[in-house]
Amino acid sequence: MKKKCDENIIKEFKDCKNVISALGDETRQAIIIYMTINCDGNGFRVGELSDKVSVSRTSISHHLKILKENKIVDMRKEGTKNYYYINKESSSLKTLINLFKDLEEYIK
Repeated sequence: MKKKCDENIIKEFKDCKNVISALGDETRQAIIIYMTINCDGNGFRVGELSDKVSVSRTSISHHLKILKENKIVDMRKEGTKNYYYINKESSSLKTLINLFKDLEEYIK
């Protein structure tokens, strides 16, 4: 039974590798923290995130691209404006949450 559990944990870690890597960067963590704490349902523009996280707009755009590629953040357009928000339905985040739940069970 333990061997099967070991294989499952290893597979889950592999499945979460890119998301863990995306969340490992301090700037991306700051973006996620800011978006979570200040969530109003409308999303955030690059300029606003740049001001609040104290990073250039170009850098914010780069980090948002990585978060978006990993399905952690999503974007909606309103005319020429782009609004970024945490993707609550993200399969990537759900997989990560399941990994930590399974790790907790495994440790017990």
